[in-house]
Amino acid sequence: FLARLAREEGDLATARAQLDTALRLEPKNATALREMGLVLFSSKQYDLARRFFVRAVQANPQDRASQGFLGCALMRLGRVQEGTKFISNAGNGQWTACLQPVTTAAPPPPL
Repeated sequence: FLARLAREEGDLATARAQLDTALRLEPKNATALREMGLVLFSSKQYDLARRFFVRAVQANPQDRASQGFLGCALMRLGRVQEGTKFISNAGNGQWTACLQPVTTAAPPPPL
């Protein structure tokens, strides 16, 4: 939770450090994997974010948020059809904002 608070306050370095520690202890923690993806997405590191979202979905296939944010990362990487599929499968959530045309590099809203 400290990593999420740091991310929401814009302190991405602290968030990433907290998550590095958490993932060293629990490398398959779906929540930590998703949160790391969001930190990386916020840093415009879309491909690396995509990798963490994929790992989060593998760790918890029922995690709609990870699926939706994976779709966002794919959209930012130009993989629109694939990204749209993940976003649609995830249902309604903050990630649906990624379906709008990209006019800024702003990250999706925090969870």
